[in-house]
Amino acid sequence: MSRLSFHRVLGLAALLVLLAGLPFLSTAQAQEQRFLEFQGVLGDRDPAPPNCSFWHELWPQFCRESHQDQWHDANGDGNLSACDFLEFDGIRYHVDWVGPTFVFQDCQFFLEPTGDFNPFNPMCELWEVVYPNHGQIFHVDEWIDANGDGRVSPCDLFRFSGFPTFCHLDDIRLNVRITEAIPPQGCYLCCPTDGLILIDPAGAGVTALDLNGDGMVNVTDFAIFASRYLTQDHCADFSCDGVVSLPDFAIFASHFGHGPGQICECH
Repeated sequence: MSRLSFHRVLGLAALLVLLAGLPFLSTAQAQEQRFLEFQGVLGDRDPAPPNCSFWHELWPQFCRESHQDQWHDANGDGNLSACDFLEFDGIRYHVDWVGPTFVFQDCQFFLEPTGDFNPFNPMCELWEVVYPNHGQIFHVDEWIDANGDGRVSPCDLFRFSGFPTFCHLDDIRLNVRITEAIPPQGCYLCCPTDGLILIDPAGAGVTALDLNGDGMVNVTDFAIFASRYLTQDHCADFSCDGVVSLPDFAIFASHFGHGPGQICECH
């Protein structure tokens, strides 16, 4: 056995161990998350704010205004939702989360749910302060349905843990949490139809983590990837560093088992 073959076998054995223990290893580069709220009124049947809308930033730069250039429905569900893309002022952003912002003017803060929000019974939920004390967590101790409509809506009253008085809910607004979609090394992107893809440095041609095109990142794709390990094969060089190696495996492992609705985990 040649030295290259020996190292290749040894490397693949190590990768198999890593694949078993770290199937969802994260390789995302940390990007600053922005919290924006829609300034207009979204109708019940509107899938998303129309292009040319303006959004108000809550964090990290309070009151900064952003112009919505484009909305890309990346997951094809027909609504603005996580994994879509929004372009603001010429910059493309990945939508990490979509949900409500609760405005309490008398208590002087903006809150968002930290988990699933139940509009008919928010008791005991944990809500996060977006502004001004970003990251502070409040427990919903009491909810008074002041207008009697059976759901959380403006004019309702809330008592939060550690807060001495009831807080009056003034408004509920559409909010998104977004991160700038900067591809590592300029080649790791997300495509609305093909999921996670690569674009070569010259901008020509694409390859997918779903190497055999069956709609899943699975053991078949791993076998293909393994056959190309320690080669210069472009289709498996997900990190675009010129060789199929451990960084490429980390990217592959982070999406192992994902299908079309999950592959679009963009960076």
